[in-house]
Formats: sequence, structure tokens, C-alpha cells
Amino acid sequence: MRLLSRPRVAASIALERDHVRVALPPAARALALKRDILVPYSTIRESIATDAPWPGIFAFRVGTHVPGVVCLGRFWIDGEKRFYAFTKGDRVLTLALDGHDFDAIVVGAPDADGLASAVRTKLRSTS
Repeated sequence: MRLLSRPRVAASIALERDHVRVALPPAARALALKRDILVPYSTIRESIATDAPWPGIFAFRVGTHVPGVVCLGRFWIDGEKRFYAFTKGDRVLTLALDGHDFDAIVVGAPDADGLASAVRTKLRSTS
């Protein structure tokens, strides 16, 4: 019998005409204290896929962080404001940003590598 279930935090990531939409499922929205995030292509400096970059346990945050289990919300690390939404074992899409409310958005995604590549292709086609 399993007493606790892990919340589904996988965001849906949509590449729309002029922006990337990061939408969290309801449980993740509650834990992250954040709704959908819109990221204009003009603010994306870099798009990469990596393993999840766990923040230190003393990072200032608004959201939920159980080290090695779940990371959801706004984190201030090394003078940067980042949005994290991932769980243990996730591969993440990282968008490095300029001129946006966040300096980076790091989101678990089933096809993080394909999404990172698709965002880079979109950036080349919009410049």
C-alpha cells in the first residue's frame, strides 16, 4: 500500500506562434504557487536539455522543494530568479532568458531534447 503519491508535475510545453507556453497541471500549480508562464521567443537566449539541476537546500524559494524528490516554484540562486518544475529522474528543458521576469525556466519534459531542438529551430526562423 502506498501512502503518498508523487504529484504529477510534468508541464505541457507548447511552441506557439510568438511564444512558448509552459502550463502546469493543477497539483503542480498549487505546489509551485504559479500559473502558466508565457515566454516570448525574443527573450530566449538559449534552449538546452539537461539532467535536473537540483538547487541547494538553503536556496530562497517560493514554492515546494523536497531535495531529490520534487522542485516546483521560484528560486533565487546566484542573483538569478529561476522557475523550476521537475521531479526525481526528469530530463529538463532549460530556457535561459533575457528581458523576462525569470532569468531561466527549468521544466521537466518527457522529450526535453526534442523540445530544446524545436525551440532552437523556432528561434532561428524568427530572427
